[in-house]
Amino acid sequence: MVMASSIRRLGAAILVSLMAVAGARPDGARAQDGQELLIKVKAAFLYNFAGYVTWPEERRQGPLALSILGESGVEPLLRATASKRKVNGRSLEVRVLDSVTPASAGHLLFVPAAACDSLAVTAARLAGQPVLIVADRPGAALRGEAAISFVMVKGKPKFEISRTMLAQAGLTASSHLLKLAILADPEGG
Repeated sequence: MVMASSIRRLGAAILVSLMAVAGARPDGARAQDGQELLIKVKAAFLYNFAGYVTWPEERRQGPLALSILGESGVEPLLRATASKRKVNGRSLEVRVLDSVTPASAGHLLFVPAAACDSLAVTAARLAGQPVLIVADRPGAALRGEAAISFVMVKGKPKFEISRTMLAQAGLTASSHLLKLAILADPEGG
């Protein structure tokens, strides 16, 4: 199946990239390269999340809006991807926001670590809205602050998914995406 193949390719690309970072380089360069790689991995995940989540019928037309709350290193990478690729036939629109309202949040809202102090307020403001909230804060999906949250497991980037948060937003994740995730609510809530 095409989706499973895409996910396997993404996983393989991430693994190869992580192994390359572990190569013989001075420690400072390796740490900097590791941070740059982590940003690239997160940007790739964000792009792919958009392709493996289904929005309600009324949100399936026009460009898919990916919003970033504040500054983040993923922005230039997502803009470069948006200029070359589509998500399920839809163009990708990347926005940077200073604050979030249901109207400005778009389809997917990425909350970088620097903006996670206000994550609970952001989640409350968007409660019940068809917005996929992705947080760069481990445990955010478990705490009901985001549908997806980035975590590190044994030094590797992974992600948690809350099916409860997805359902409250009227969103559905593909089974392929759920298989790769750490389920914050294994029984779906």
